[in-house]
Amino acid sequence: MTPEEYVGRSNALSKELERVRTLLDAFAMKSDYYGINSDGKIKDRVIEDWKDVVRRIEALDEEFWSGK
Repeated sequence: MTPEEYVGRSNALSKELERVRTLLDAFAMKSDYYGINSDGKIKDRVIEDWKDVVRRIEALDEEFWSGK
């Protein structure tokens, strides 16, 4: 990977990570407001949202290091 490619990738990754950060902020707000059932357990939809965020982060990591 050339330095120019690395910088381009880093910039693209930074933009995507900012979008992920926005998702994490939304997730935190959502779970604060309606993510806990009356019995104290986390609701399934919040868990699924979190899994989606984790999958997205893993995909970004793989994409960055594989050179795609």
